[in-house]
Amino acid sequence: MHARARTCIIALALAPFAALLGSCKLMELQKENVEYSAATVLAGSISAGDWQGPVSVAAIRNHTVQQDVWLHEPGGFDLVVPDGEYTLVAYGDRDNDGRPDDDAPAGTYVGTVKVEGAGLILALNISLERGAAQQARAALPSRYRRAPRVSTAPGALADLDAPQFSAEAGKRGYWAPMEYFRTFGGNVYFIERYDPARTPILFVHGATGSAQDFRYFIEHLDRTRYQAWIYQYPSGAPLEAMAHLLYWKLLNLQLRYGFTRLDVVAHSMGGLVARRFLLDHAAEFPQLNQFVSISSPWGGQRSAALGVYTASGTSITLAPWSTAQEMPRATTTGSTSPKPSPMTRTGSTLTPGATPTKPTERAARATITPAACVPEPRQSLSAPARRVTAS
Repeated sequence: MHARARTCIIALALAPFAALLGSCKLMELQKENVEYSAATVLAGSISAGDWQGPVSVAAIRNHTVQQDVWLHEPGGFDLVVPDGEYTLVAYGDRDNDGRPDDDAPAGTYVGTVKVEGAGLILALNISLERGAAQQARAALPSRYRRAPRVSTAPGALADLDAPQFSAEAGKRGYWAPMEYFRTFGGNVYFIERYDPARTPILFVHGATGSAQDFRYFIEHLDRTRYQAWIYQYPSGAPLEAMAHLLYWKLLNLQLRYGFTRLDVVAHSMGGLVARRFLLDHAAEFPQLNQFVSISSPWGGQRSAALGVYTASGTSITLAPWSTAQEMPRATTTGSTSPKPSPMTRTGSTLTPGATPTKPTERAARATITPAACVPEPRQSLSAPARRVTAS
């Protein structure tokens, strides 16, 4: 979909809220959503020697913090950003205010990270060293300070009654996904401490949803056999980016805990996120046992055709729900752009720490060694280096 069509669709989606939001705020959300329509996940690991305290990681563009996350301990991190050139800086942050602690270690990723139409860039690893807090502080805006954040370290313990899991937060994550991401991030959370004797069940919510949608399921699990994990993410963010994020979270958890079995339960659009993850990465997770979807729109969403039709003047033909075997392709008039198969990812190179290819170029393959991207696992791994591919 070209930029004009995407802009109009977002405007149509936000129109019902115009009376509730100020015009300036509405325009700000529209601009931000368009900017993030091809969001990229930057992922790597923080190593901090003997420092086991909290760490903040920030992506800085034009001396502005585009996004930052807080980890309750050093380890895997992820940031979601639009196109641009970024400096990545990490530092000890006990106060959880976005500022480096004077006595804490700090570090900066070597070089800048160029983002141009990519989906996932891995191995952006940062080593923290003592005495480097001043350099980290210089990289941040002089008066930058933020409210405390929840930890986005994979497997952080979650309280379902916390604000980021509320129904209101779920709606906000749909209409203002990047604002949500800056406030809460996205993560796979544990409801209780990991137990290797029980099978994890990962719950993935749908559009405008939150982890609280699964409260009944979680409360009625057979806790002698299963443990609940939840994937909380802003459902208005690009579906493919959220599938990339899910992959990174589960990769970290697999390397750290070595789980041998995983079930996935997804609702509505969450099923599409989970399916994208499965199509791209199921071969890398032989531990996946079963995938259950609830009311997922496998045949597409008919109301979405209205936005495309209104925005670009195209005529849309959707396969009947009863005959849809896969996400149907839209047939358009006046357009020469090929329509991608749901099995094909049009987008980007997954290149560790390197400039990704443009979306129009065929994605190349990159080999990454898990140990180079994530914290040292508690259990030794005999598996060979994993290969991340984009087709």
